Amino acid sequence: MRIPCKHAKWFILVPMGVYKNVAAVQCSWKNNLNVDPGIFNAVTFAPLKDAEFDPDVIFIVCKANQGMEILHANAYDSRAHGLGADSGPICSKMAAIPYLTGKVTMDLVM
Repeated sequence: MRIPCKHAKWFILVPMGVYKNVAAVQCSWKNNLNVDPGIFNAVTFAPLKDAEFDPDVIFIVCKANQGMEILHANAYDSRAHGLGADSGPICSKMAAIPYLTGKVTMDLVM
């Protein structure tokens, strides 16, 4: 199977043990959302209290029980469930999905 150059990164995920084979990667990433290249010139991170700009996405680092409270508050106000990041491309799950959809996304980091 020939993989387009832009998807060559898939091959590294198999030896890393993230996926069983390239077919599993392709299936998992089939509906992956991503921001088109060239839309941004730069990405800036700052503590929210110090940000001198209106953020498009806010990352909250917290304990699991605090994260659950945020997800419950979101569901209460929006009547929508948060999305969970899985083994797929974490950068896409944690940045692109909230940016493109406005949906709350969570991930567990060890």
